[in-house]
Amino acid sequence: MPSAENDKLWGIIWLILFPPVAVALITRSGGQACINTILLLLFIVPGYIHGIYVLCKSDEYRRTTQ
Repeated sequence: MPSAENDKLWGIIWLILFPPVAVALITRSGGQACINTILLLLFIVPGYIHGIYVLCKSDEYRRTTQ
C-alpha cells in the first residue's frame, strides 16, 4: 500500500477515534487542534465535521503541491 493511501487511512481511523489527534497530526498545528477540541467538547458533531473538513482540505492540498 503506498504511503499516501496509508496516511489517509490512519487519518480516518484517528478521526473516528479522537478527532483532535487526527487534526493535530494532519495540520501539525496546535491552533486547529485546539479549535477541534473545543468543538468536540461543546457540541460533538461539529468537532467531527471540522475533522472531516481538515482531512479533505489536507488531501486537496497534497494533490495540488505534487
